[in-house]
Amino acid sequence: MATNSDYEGRRRSLLEALMAIACERGLDEVSVREVASEAGVSPAKVQYYFRTKDEMLVAAFSHVEAILTGRAGHGSTARGVAHYLREHLAAWLPTDAEGTALARVWIAFLARAVVVDELAAIEVRHRNGLHHDVAALIDHGVETGEFAPDVDSRLEATLLLALVDGLVVRMLSDPGGFDAQQALHALDAHLDVRPRRRRHQQQQEHERKPVKAGV
Repeated sequence: MATNSDYEGRRRSLLEALMAIACERGLDEVSVREVASEAGVSPAKVQYYFRTKDEMLVAAFSHVEAILTGRAGHGSTARGVAHYLREHLAAWLPTDAEGTALARVWIAFLARAVVVDELAAIEVRHRNGLHHDVAALIDHGVETGEFAPDVDSRLEATLLLALVDGLVVRMLSDPGGFDAQQALHALDAHLDVRPRRRRHQQQQEHERKPVKAGV
């Protein structure tokens, strides 16, 4: 007798077949028949789990974003918030084969989300959650004294996520000219400056203090 885990496992295998097609040939090539062929099952079996192509696409996009979130992991701030932010955000970059495949599929879905409301809703929900998590980390850095007290966590989260998005697109569109090392260097360069560290603020305040005559 099939269990719920069997059902979810078979459903997941179909989503992974869809992702393989999207990665290699794009979403325009995705169909019930193509997914069935990729997964080695009949079209009727695919339709048992997903009644329509659109239903399958919605499920696949949610699946992709769940995998990407899992790659980032939960980690620890024991070595500092800035260090954790770096590791967390670097996990979104296509620095290995799995990450590159996921990023290709994610970008394909983003393009489709511009004109498909259900896909857009998935991205907005996911992006809002990610933005909240990054902003909360920055707030934690302010509370622990790692970041300056006047840091705007929501703005900093927006800037960091925009940077990562841009790096992903650059890496995928110019793999021979912009590699993982360059992307990580750009991320590190940003995190060296923003969010502003408390020590940077203290240094700036010290530099602004007037120097007494004769000292």
